[in-house]
Amino acid sequence: MPKDQQIDLSTSLRLQRLVAEVDGSRPAAPASGLGRFICFGLLCLGLGFWAGAEHARLRWSGRQPSEREGLAAQGWRQDGTGVFYRWCQEPCHAPRLYGGGVVKAFDVKCLDRPCGDIQMAFNVLDAKGAVIDQLTLRERGLRGETRRFLVESQRPEAASLELHAFSARARVEG
Repeated sequence: MPKDQQIDLSTSLRLQRLVAEVDGSRPAAPASGLGRFICFGLLCLGLGFWAGAEHARLRWSGRQPSEREGLAAQGWRQDGTGVFYRWCQEPCHAPRLYGGGVVKAFDVKCLDRPCGDIQMAFNVLDAKGAVIDQLTLRERGLRGETRRFLVESQRPEAASLELHAFSARARVEG
């Protein structure tokens, strides 16, 4: 390298430092190939961790049963409109009738919509399974609630109850 060019380079560097001191900023360091390689590597590593976490989250959510499937597995039946119902299966603590008759607890769950007007018809059966009476219950239900109804027949010959008809109609105004 000729001596004139060396003086120009050193003068240029001094001039850059002087301007940086006056401005209060640091002179820009030339980017090295190693720095770029490290930045690219860290970016790829971060993207890999993110992609792995997203994949695990999607696999986990795919394994979880939906709330509807969970209710079906617990013995709930659906009326086709988002309202579920079943005879109570956990400890229901229904009162006991002495002197004949039958009492059972019946659950209704309004999952996706308000239940509105709930109408249930039950057949009262004797010990032989013959229908001896019919009971009808009418109630109202709100969205997201679980209602428990006590279905009771005080007829002395009553031995069990069966659901004959169920409907839940709601008027939803938009």
